[in-house]
Amino acid sequence: MQADPAAGDPAIARLSRPWRAAAALALAVLAANFFVVTEPVRLACSDDAVIDNALHNRPGSLGDGIFVTWGLQQGRFYLAVPGYRLPYLGYRVGGPAFLALGRTVLALAAFGLLGALLARLLRSEAAGWLYALAAFGMLHLPAVPYPVLSYPAYAVGGISLLLACHCFLSGLRDRRPGWLLAGGLFHVYALLCQENFLVFTLVYPGLALVGADREGRWARVARSGPYFVLSAAYVAVYVAFRHRHPSGYAGTQFSPRPGEAVRSWACQTLAALPGFELLANRQAPYPNVGPFWKPGRQVLDLLRALPLLGGMIALGAAAVATGLAARAARSARPSPRIAALCAAGAVLPNLLPALTVKYQEAAHHRYYPYVYSFTAYGWLVGAALVTWLVWAARSEGGPPRARAALPVLGCLLGGLFLSAQASNLHTLALLRAWFN
Repeated sequence: MQADPAAGDPAIARLSRPWRAAAALALAVLAANFFVVTEPVRLACSDDAVIDNALHNRPGSLGDGIFVTWGLQQGRFYLAVPGYRLPYLGYRVGGPAFLALGRTVLALAAFGLLGALLARLLRSEAAGWLYALAAFGMLHLPAVPYPVLSYPAYAVGGISLLLACHCFLSGLRDRRPGWLLAGGLFHVYALLCQENFLVFTLVYPGLALVGADREGRWARVARSGPYFVLSAAYVAVYVAFRHRHPSGYAGTQFSPRPGEAVRSWACQTLAALPGFELLANRQAPYPNVGPFWKPGRQVLDLLRALPLLGGMIALGAAAVATGLAARAARSARPSPRIAALCAAGAVLPNLLPALTVKYQEAAHHRYYPYVYSFTAYGWLVGAALVTWLVWAARSEGGPPRARAALPVLGCLLGGLFLSAQASNLHTLALLRAWFN
């Protein structure tokens, strides 16, 4: 999470070696714990079971039959593209340990890349490490399909999109067309993993406005034009395929009901807030069974059942994150525009799904936070982090007042890290019982 001189990045305030080592160690321990607790959950949803069965019943294929069939049924051409199926090879190649390792690497890559992007925008290495630690430590896994446990194509697509953002930012700062070309390739691959990444075409102009200042504002925004052309070409192919293969799939069937769309968006986005999954009640794979919230006694029982080691990992990581927050407050150069960019990143992922029949119905059946909410979660944590840094930089008293707020921030992080550890153990036990 340091500056890349070759990419023309402005100077990034570096961390001292001891703090960099502490941050890396805390992140490594969180990742190792994630690997250990998720290893028993080989399959995390019914789609996983179907794909796993298809791959094992046809040893010489990449599951061509099931993906092509789904592509035709759903009107999604990219399901038949070989690149889409590659992330699913893990279901056939290895056992639970291999899958758990792959999931851990994908989660690290997603949070690390977004943390590195924030470090470049805020010009602070501490801010990048803080983001990665906070996002990983506060992650509450839901009992519905989520990219870090299932749907690897979406996880890989999200990583490809973040790589596209990095390349675009580098192209803005050093004006080398090779970076913009590489970003375009990553952008296209993300679209071939999930059409919902189309909405993130809007992020490139935002990056142009907040990420560079070497040329005029509109000249920078114009550099995102080729990405819009690529997205438009993708839409043309997508629409032509649906015209040739009409589909009644509810997940892509347009539903112009504003009230239902707002409800769907709110449920899918707000359910990504850290802590929601600890409180939400899940009695069966179909989440609308039983009361909406867990009774208070059950929540307390889950927190008490957290093993000592899990609690120590959570509190240790929270302590390191709090120290990083103090250093980020001194070194970062935040602005409300960067906070707004992150907020937009949290708002965008559930916009298109909210306009479809499937996800409007899902809002009534508690089927959230769903796949797209993972992206919302990542950017939501970024928005909260940048907002705190803006407050720390602009509040009366400046850094001294920010230091005074650190104990409160540390307690908040500690509580959310502990909540995540306890909630995840409960959720993983449910998934083992339902699908394994």
